[in-house]
Amino acid sequence: MEIEIYIKGSYIPRDEKMCINVLIKYDKKEVSRYFEISQKGSAIEAEYLGLIKIINTLKTKLTRKNLTILKIYSQNESIMKQLTGEYRVSNSRILNLYSELKSLLGGVNYQAIWLSKSEMSEKLKPHAEMYNEKQLKDILNKIDFDDEDIWI
Repeated sequence: MEIEIYIKGSYIPRDEKMCINVLIKYDKKEVSRYFEISQKGSAIEAEYLGLIKIINTLKTKLTRKNLTILKIYSQNESIMKQLTGEYRVSNSRILNLYSELKSLLGGVNYQAIWLSKSEMSEKLKPHAEMYNEKQLKDILNKIDFDDEDIWI
């Protein structure tokens, strides 16, 4: 089975929260989620946290299935180059997240692929437009990033 993960992280300083927009494609299905983490951080940290959660869930759920390839897409070139070994991680906070993610990816055939901002927006846009603003806010208020099993 081939799985594609499209991820976009951001940080909102005034609200002191990180946000993660994720689209997962597998077996002609798509799952789209938006998460908020109430803590200070960067867009890079948000993406690493999101990827760690996703990969943890995938490895748990796919123990009986054959994961042939995992494709990770991001508009954050630094993360993609860190995952391919082109860039070294120097920030200690990022290094811990990077190490955890690389450990989870051990034994998984994966590719880290950079997308331009416009390409990523095109991938994520249809999924963000499924709800009006009030519906989206109501849904987001109900999501518990740590406890809910909402990936696959």
